Amino acid sequence: MEQINLNFTSKIIDRGDHILSVLIEADSFVYGVFDKKHNLVSAGMHDIDMQSSDPLAKILADEQLTSDYYKVVISNSTSEFAHLSSLDFGAGDFGVYFNDMSVGDEILSDQFTDSDVHVIFPVNSNLRSKLIALFQPSSEIHISTAMRQFVYPSQSRRDVVLVGDDRLHYMSYNGGDLAMYNAYNYRTKEDFLYYLQLATDFSGMDREKNTLEVGGWLGKSSDIYKLIAPYYRHIEWVNLPYMTVASSNDRHLKHHYFALYAGALCVS
Repeated sequence: MEQINLNFTSKIIDRGDHILSVLIEADSFVYGVFDKKHNLVSAGMHDIDMQSSDPLAKILADEQLTSDYYKVVISNSTSEFAHLSSLDFGAGDFGVYFNDMSVGDEILSDQFTDSDVHVIFPVNSNLRSKLIALFQPSSEIHISTAMRQFVYPSQSRRDVVLVGDDRLHYMSYNGGDLAMYNAYNYRTKEDFLYYLQLATDFSGMDREKNTLEVGGWLGKSSDIYKLIAPYYRHIEWVNLPYMTVASSNDRHLKHHYFALYAGALCVS
């Protein structure tokens, strides 16, 4: 994956008037601070050392990370998840949907905006309790919920890719209905292309006609982008019209912060 330094702070922040959006994926903690006009005024990334007696040590040392924000939303990118209809969700017994839950995991749930789709996903209970104590989050959601909020309320065909921390997320909507969401762990650029083609074939995307919207931690100079570009005629960075990045570094591009922006949209 292309190495991108996401960190910046542009001003002294009035936390009581700003939203803290967090993405937790594997052992990484990425955050962005947004004002109420969706301007990104600060961002950072830390490792979570689950083998340490204090896995949040780097987070606790970051002066931007407190519970004083107007709203806090935590988006979870998990390797295990399930999307259920209201009927299946109402039946409960969620443990049957997961094969690889670890001891100490607990299952969280949320619902897509204006949709019958519920998502359930396991998280590490110990880590979650520490994060709740630190941030007192307004919302805890799955990353697919954030991506859904980004697509909503469009009725057109949408094929959206989020490039995360060694994980590819793909969501396809058609006519306002979910055609597909899945996430794939990858190690090489060839893995990435294989999983992307697998997903877009399954969703029925026409690579010659439909647009592939891409966001996350890559750029046009990245090996991944160079590899996939010949296979998709229309590739665009995700359109984030209401967001600006208040960084003096012109390498901090809007699409890098797509997951954080989408998460912030979910705060009611």
